[in-house]
Amino acid sequence: MAPTTRFGIALLKKLDRNRNGPENQWALVAHPTDFTARDAALYCATECNTTMSGWTILIQRGSVLQTARELHWKLVGILEFDNRNGPDVKMNMTELDQFVRWMDPHMNGCDPSGESGGWSSLKWVIRVLNILHEANKVKIPLPPALMGARIRERADYLVREEFRKKPATGVLVDDRGRTISPHWALVAHSTNFLTAETTVYQIVRTTTGWATRHKSNVYLPDAPTLIGVIDLGHINVPLTALSSHVVEVPPSKGGENPSALFLWDCAAWTIKVLYGLHEKGYYTLACPAQQVYSRVLERVGTLRAMRASANTMPIIHF
Repeated sequence: MAPTTRFGIALLKKLDRNRNGPENQWALVAHPTDFTARDAALYCATECNTTMSGWTILIQRGSVLQTARELHWKLVGILEFDNRNGPDVKMNMTELDQFVRWMDPHMNGCDPSGESGGWSSLKWVIRVLNILHEANKVKIPLPPALMGARIRERADYLVREEFRKKPATGVLVDDRGRTISPHWALVAHSTNFLTAETTVYQIVRTTTGWATRHKSNVYLPDAPTLIGVIDLGHINVPLTALSSHVVEVPPSKGGENPSALFLWDCAAWTIKVLYGLHEKGYYTLACPAQQVYSRVLERVGTLRAMRASANTMPIIHF
């Protein structure tokens, strides 16, 4: 059986508006396992001021999220084709790499997209898909002349809907009888913090040391000593990927301590989890890891005051 590789089209936006180049960048992304895995790849034609011709091909291996971040782009989302309609690429990743290296990043008279305007990264993506289709390496669901409009239509939906509903995280702080140093936990949801489907990631001290006590399907307002939640904003991956990352972080100190706190505790562990998410490109910390502790404590007083004056669970932004 011929090897197959999953394909998708990624929409990226540049993080630095002062950098040259268009606001949007389109790329082909592929993987044999998952777009967030290290064996994924990103392929694109991009404008480059360092070449005489102005266009160059980029081939980057690794998690698509991490790759985008390293290239100073924000991954808006990936349009993955329906399994029934393809494209499953009849190539392994090495063969696909070699094929893309052979591709011309310039227009040179070949533009099957049929769209008006100058050459673009999206036109290059459509041309690559069309050549693969003609070589019987992939099945595309539409004629190339119709793909541009369909891709932009789906991308608009992705921006409006998918990112509006994407998972979010926050830091939960709980008295538990500790008025000076409250308990910390990382909480995550796919809709909002007031549903009964929130997940809590935490460590607690036991007679033998620190241990994880993660819980799913938690209704946070029921917690009697809860102070509140500090909303950290959206993450760039599904909750399953978040959970997979969290279980890799041991409850005991060991190794690096990004928080730089002198004593290891639930706060240091939570900050270590967040720092790891930041390093993988799953989430962007709003400040250096060493400053997270002080910023959270600054907001605890506000949460306490809100809790005392209202019957609802207080939530404030980080």
